[in-house]
Amino acid sequence: MRLYWTERSLADLEELAERAPAQAARVYDAIQWLARQRFADLGRHVPELNCRYWPAPPHGIFYLVEGGELKVLRIWDSRRSRGPR
Repeated sequence: MRLYWTERSLADLEELAERAPAQAARVYDAIQWLARQRFADLGRHVPELNCRYWPAPPHGIFYLVEGGELKVLRIWDSRRSRGPR
């Protein structure tokens, strides 16, 4: 499956890499793992955001699967209040 990053998700990853490089590497590895799965829609469906969520504690990955492409939308610190908007 082809992996696509939105500008926002790349900014999230860069910010995380500045604050916590090891955690950023774990999140990146989780995303790579998701993209290699036959069933990349493994994450929990988030109807209010119309996407899927995969936990990579303490962060979460919001993504879509469309036409053979896994699109990373956001990387979110789950310790913050509520999900991204």
